[in-house]
Amino acid sequence: MNKNTIIFVSAGLNEPKKNGNPLASYHSYLNYGLLGLASILDKKGYDVILLHGRFSNPTTFAQELLKKVKATPTYPLFLSIPSVFTLGWSKSFLKS
Repeated sequence: MNKNTIIFVSAGLNEPKKNGNPLASYHSYLNYGLLGLASILDKKGYDVILLHGRFSNPTTFAQELLKKVKATPTYPLFLSIPSVFTLGWSKSFLKS
């Protein structure tokens, strides 16, 4: 990633919505709105990256993202909070 990369993050979940289901942690929720916006900017020539939080630890996710960013980005980070269930993850991510 360079400083002109526009970073899009789709918030993850702290835990699966249906804990009783052994496959719940493997579910993947695609954020179509964020994907659409990133695709439009990509087609217009911008350098974009789209990351999904999934079920990762938000603090670890933020730390890994910071390691990849080499310089202060020109553009703001876009965080999509697609559900009320992602609020806790989003708060932890932003504090990191």
